[in-house]
This record gives sequence, C-alpha cells and structure tokens, in this order.
Amino acid sequence: MVRTVTRTFAAAVLFFLTAGCGIIYFHNPQKARGQADEFIDLIYVKQQYDAAYSMTDRFFKANFGMEKLEKTTELFLKKYGKFEGARAESYFTEGGSREITVFYTAVSDGGQTYQKITLYDDGKNGYLISSFEISGIPFTGYRLMKKFRQE
Repeated sequence: MVRTVTRTFAAAVLFFLTAGCGIIYFHNPQKARGQADEFIDLIYVKQQYDAAYSMTDRFFKANFGMEKLEKTTELFLKKYGKFEGARAESYFTEGGSREITVFYTAVSDGGQTYQKITLYDDGKNGYLISSFEISGIPFTGYRLMKKFRQE
C-alpha cells in the first residue's frame, strides 16, 4: 500500500515538474484543423484578407504581413484558376512544441495543389496562423505525420 502511494506521488510530481517546464504540451488537431479551414476559406473563397490577417500570430505579422495573403491568393488564382475546395489530410507536430502543421490537398480549375499551414497555440488566443505555403507537389520529409480520420 505504501509502495503504491509512493509511486503514484512520484509519478504525479514528475508530471507536474515536466508540465511546468513546458515539456508536455497536448495539441487539439481537430481545433487546429478548424482554424486552418476557416483561414483557407477566408483567403481563397471569400477573399477577406482583413479577417484572415486577424487570424495570424505575431511571427506572421512581423515577417510576412497582409501583402503575403493578397499576393499568394492572386498568384494561386492566376496559376491554378478558381479554388474549388481543400481537404485536411494530415498533421505534424514535435513533442513539446506549441506549433502544429496541417497539410491539405486542394482542388482548383487548374489541378491539384498542396497547402501547408502552420499554427501556433499561445495559450490565450487559441491557434493562430504562423505561416502557410502552396506547392504543386506533396510536402514530404515529416516522419511523424499523422493522418486525420475522414468523416
């Protein structure tokens, strides 16, 4: 009995020490995907750049600005045509990191593209967009990529 209590106490202390150091962090992939879905809808379908820009974090604002949203959408529409939709295929995160990357396959008049949206959870405002990229070929090199369950 004493041994069980001691082990439980030691495990609890270890958990709280590592959680307090920021080592343990649990993502909500569904919530991150919801934010990324809304972001894609705002930039490609509704073209509401102010609303999309309000979903970005400090890193995005400092390094890219609203111009990236406008120029990327303009280039995408010019190269691939009308955006028809996107589906979140998988996500990637590293242990302890507050960043999560959601990977999409998007369809447009001009063919299929691949979108990569990185979100950051600051703990107060939920998931905010940190970066996004478009590619004509799938993103590879992520060993720990996890698939979303398709509804």
